[in-house]
Amino acid sequence: MTCTTYCEKIEDIFDAMIHLAHEVLPENRREVNSYIDTVWGRVTVFVRSIAWECGTEDLKSKFQSYVDAEEARLRKNFEDIKYDIDSWEMVRLVAGEGRTETVTTTV
Repeated sequence: MTCTTYCEKIEDIFDAMIHLAHEVLPENRREVNSYIDTVWGRVTVFVRSIAWECGTEDLKSKFQSYVDAEEARLRKNFEDIKYDIDSWEMVRLVAGEGRTETVTTTV
């Protein structure tokens, strides 16, 4: 269900990018459209591979503190590197040890 939320957010961001693309200077529009086409083509593979599940509010509430803590940790790590990701090592640095989606407590 958290993956579904992120998939929805990703689609919303791309939707906004597509709608804003027409406001880009005409001389830059081709590059913007190329970027959107290239990146969305790659991202959609992952977004569409997730089985979207909304879950219940009760179930969401059980995980919300974990999700909030992970988002805060990742946000801080991104800010520490000034969002400059130029290698897989940087991705590992931002993600930290273990797997981001691993839940460490029993529900």
